[in-house]
Amino acid sequence: MHPFQFSSPIDRVPMEILSKIFTECIHEGGLARVTDRSDYAPINISSVCNIWRRLATSNPLLWSGILIEDPFIHCTPNLTIWIERSGSLGFSFSIRSDAFRLNYHRLFLVLLNNAALWKDIDLSLHNHHIRMFAAKIPTDTPQLRSVTLFDLTAGFARRLHIDLWSGPLVHLTHLSIATNASFHSGRSLANLHTLCLTDVPIASCGACLPHCPTLEELMIRQETNWQEIDYLVEPDIECYLPRLQTFKLGFSPALRSPLAHVTICFLVDQFHLPTLKSLFLDFPGSEESNFVWTCITRLVQRCSSTLRNLEMWTTAVSNEKLIRCIGAAPYLEYLGVQPVLMTEELSQHLTQHRVSPHPQCSCPNLTTIRFLDYDPDDAKVYSFAMAITKSRVEALEVTESPGHQKSKFTIVVPSGWPFERVDCGLEILSPPEWRRRRQNDLYKNIDCAWTKL
Repeated sequence: MHPFQFSSPIDRVPMEILSKIFTECIHEGGLARVTDRSDYAPINISSVCNIWRRLATSNPLLWSGILIEDPFIHCTPNLTIWIERSGSLGFSFSIRSDAFRLNYHRLFLVLLNNAALWKDIDLSLHNHHIRMFAAKIPTDTPQLRSVTLFDLTAGFARRLHIDLWSGPLVHLTHLSIATNASFHSGRSLANLHTLCLTDVPIASCGACLPHCPTLEELMIRQETNWQEIDYLVEPDIECYLPRLQTFKLGFSPALRSPLAHVTICFLVDQFHLPTLKSLFLDFPGSEESNFVWTCITRLVQRCSSTLRNLEMWTTAVSNEKLIRCIGAAPYLEYLGVQPVLMTEELSQHLTQHRVSPHPQCSCPNLTTIRFLDYDPDDAKVYSFAMAITKSRVEALEVTESPGHQKSKFTIVVPSGWPFERVDCGLEILSPPEWRRRRQNDLYKNIDCAWTKL
């Protein structure tokens, strides 16, 4: 062996390990910008030397994630190279553009001609362009795993008809649609776990859900006042979702149609969710709020034995209805509320009165309260929160079994809250810390869509 064969320690690294290092250079989301600039991976990796170039170009993982950002200048030739190097592995791509330009046709045509290799697609485009890609689903996309369609057209003028059930999408696990969409009927999506429907008319939501028996996460959010026909839900529809664990329901303040609120509640009343663990609510005040809360309380009552987490971003509820809703979930472990809802009545309802040897209160298993906002001038909210916290910490001390690790009561507050540490039985977390702790159960894939909206 020639003494100068290895000019650097990096040259002694086995090719398999070096290839793994290369893949770690790609963006966290697994997507690389389609560009010929040498300061972006994987182009910069393949420009170091001949050995690295051969290794990089022969590794399809480096080229299987494609990020296309506006403007799409000179993207088409590079895109063809990316797809060729991804080989039979297939590729995922994300396109975001708020402009409507006809000169995108050549670029999109390259992607459309390779639909059989699509894996994960994320499109934020105008309605006309989304239609071009949606037309390929499902017959030409056998490898498809996830679909995100976000319509940037103002008002979502044209209805997008999406065919998801006429062909076998056996690998599809995630579906997120934000547009005026309707769905063709057909076979069930046997492996779909996550479904986000934003601004999809209620009638279309009702037609879609029975085809998703394996759902684990569901988000429905309404923002547009559709025509009356879009609120006509089949009266005999029944949504039995035996695996659903997380449900997030939100209304935009722009949703003023009384029929919209009534129809959403009618749809929710048809839900049968025997395994629901987490419920998130976000809707503004309106004349229909009482009807909505009555519907939500019925849902909580039906899921009372399994519901563990309740997060309410809304302030549109009376004390009586809020307390009734919380009281319908006796096994609740986590409660997230707006501070404005923390009244004296709710404080008394949640304060754990120590009656030896068994503490008594609503939601005796509650171990975490999160305040979703912060008003530094509201001293009453602070005093109510401290009363609940102290009583819960004391109750944990009473019920603690000898020899077991001491439990803590957790309170999640925004920065700036003047919270005191009662003793070692209290844990105070910031919202980012809380989200990191619960990112694998309470805040999973669907949380990205919920947070964005």
